[in-house]
Amino acid sequence: MLQRRYAEALKIYDEARERLEPLRKRLSGLRAFISGGPGRLPGLLSVMVDLGVEVVACALYWPHSSSQPTLKKILGRLQN
Repeated sequence: MLQRRYAEALKIYDEARERLEPLRKRLSGLRAFISGGPGRLPGLLSVMVDLGVEVVACALYWPHSSSQPTLKKILGRLQN
């Protein structure tokens, strides 16, 4: 059962990756300023990095202590 779910998840991942490739080609190399609240900013930063966008600055509205671990992890990915 677990192997089947893992296989299904990999299939979904591969399909999504394939569908996002044209977007990645279009956005790769662009520079961006990103802002948002604690519910959106961490995920958006991660997606932008995955799409090859150079995030030059970001702003977090309504900072929340529960966002700090996630933001530290993502900001570490931005410093390449």
